Amino acid sequence: MCSLHFNLLKLLVLFRLTDIFSPGFCEIPKNISDLISFGEKVRSLSFHLLNYTNQQKEYVVLAPYTLWNLVSLVAFTTSQDSWKQLHKTMGVSKLKGNYFNSFYNYVNNLMTTIHSRASFKIKRVVFYDSRLQLTSNFKDSIMDSGISLKMLNFDDNVLASDSANNYIQLSDSFLIPRRIIFDSSDFKETSMIMSAVIEFEADWAIPFDYSLSDRYVLRQSGRFFYTDIEWLRASVLELSYVSDSDFSMLVIRPHHGVTLKDVITNLALNDLDEIFQELYSDGLKEILIELPKFSLTSSLTLNDPFKSMGVMDVFSPDAANFSGISSDNLYILNIEQRVTVTVSEIGTTAIAYTPANVAKSTGRNKIRSSSPFIFLIVHGPSLTIVFCGKYGP
Repeated sequence: MCSLHFNLLKLLVLFRLTDIFSPGFCEIPKNISDLISFGEKVRSLSFHLLNYTNQQKEYVVLAPYTLWNLVSLVAFTTSQDSWKQLHKTMGVSKLKGNYFNSFYNYVNNLMTTIHSRASFKIKRVVFYDSRLQLTSNFKDSIMDSGISLKMLNFDDNVLASDSANNYIQLSDSFLIPRRIIFDSSDFKETSMIMSAVIEFEADWAIPFDYSLSDRYVLRQSGRFFYTDIEWLRASVLELSYVSDSDFSMLVIRPHHGVTLKDVITNLALNDLDEIFQELYSDGLKEILIELPKFSLTSSLTLNDPFKSMGVMDVFSPDAANFSGISSDNLYILNIEQRVTVTVSEIGTTAIAYTPANVAKSTGRNKIRSSSPFIFLIVHGPSLTIVFCGKYGP
C-alpha cells in the first residue's frame, strides 16, 4: 500500500518578500472581497490549529498560510467522502479549482517585496517515486499551480534525500542549511512528498530601543496603534515591519482573568478586519511597549487537529480516495510542520519546514517569564495570517 507522505513546509521566517512564482500564473481578483475571503479561510484554519495545540503545549508557533494551500491542493485530487470532508474544512470548491490556483499565485505575488530590510521566498515542490503513475490531470494542475514536479527513486532513500536537498537549494538561494530540509528517513515507506520552502525576514519599522531593552525584554516608547477590544477580551498592539513589506505583527494580550483559550475562541468567531477596524479607528497612542525577546520552536504532527475538524478518510489506507493523483491506493501518512520564530530588537526571523523530524529533540525553547500573549504575522492587503503563535500558558 502506498502512502502520501504529506510533508508540508520548510519555512524560514525572515521578512523580505521575494516570491519565486511567475506573474504569468496570476489573475487580478475581480474585487477586494475575494482577497479578504481568501485570508479568512486561512484565518479559520489558523485559530483551529492554535486552539487545538493550545490544549497540549504552552508555547506554539505555526505557519498556516502554506499549510492551508497544500492541503487545499490535495483536496482537489480527492473524491467521495475524502473530498466532502476536505471541502467542508478548507472551504474550497472544485468548480473554482483553476481560479483557486491563479488566485493563490496572485496573493504570493502581492506579498512579494524586494527590499534590503525585508524578504519573503516560497517554493513548492512535489517529489514522487519513479514507480508511482500520476494522472495527466494531476501533472497539469500541479504545473498550472506554479509547483515544481520532481521524480526520484525512493528505493534509494539516501540518494533521494540528497537529490531533493540539492534541488531545493540549487533552484533558489534559501538560507536554510541544506542537510536539515530532508532526511533519508523521509523517503521510506512513502510514494510522494508535498513540500514547501519559505523564507521570511523583516526589520521593524521602528526598532526597539537598545538603551531601554535588556537581555530578556524588548522596550520601545513611541506612537503605535493600540486598543482594548471588549468582545475579544484582550488588548491589541500592531507592530509594523518596514513600509515596503505590507506585513505587521499583532500582539494580543488577554484581559486580567481571561485565558489564551478564551481569546483564541473569540478570534475564531470574528473576522480579522473587525480587529483592524477597531485598532485603526482608535488611532495612534503614545505608549511604552514591553515584549519578551524570544526564540520559539515547534515541531508538530498535525494529523489529530485535522481529524478533529472532520478530515478523517484521507489518513486511512482503506478509506482515502486520491484517484485524482493516481490509480494506486494513496493515503496521507503525516502532516508535519516545524517552525522557529525569533523576535529581537531589529525584527523577526523564523524558520518553518517539513519534514519536521518530530521524533528528534528540538532543544529547549528560550523562555522568560512574561504575561501570556498571542501573536499573528499578517499580510495586510489580504489579511492573511502567514505565521502565528502563543507565548505562555
